[in-house]
Amino acid sequence: MSAVQLQGIGQTNAKAASDFVVGETMVWNYGIASKVVAVCDASKMFLSFELLGGDGKTYTRRIKKDRLVGCV
Repeated sequence: MSAVQLQGIGQTNAKAASDFVVGETMVWNYGIASKVVAVCDASKMFLSFELLGGDGKTYTRRIKKDRLVGCV
């Protein structure tokens, strides 16, 4: 498994955005976690994620398929 450097927490496990499935958790800077609610193709090279934030709100985020994203 790969690793990425996140602000506020340091090195953390990571995997390509294309490897995430519904129910998994993405980790961002300062330890903010988002649960994947839905995944769909946005284009040939990008995915569109619907993420449930810690505040209970749902957010949409467009991420390149080969980008490394922190995971739990």
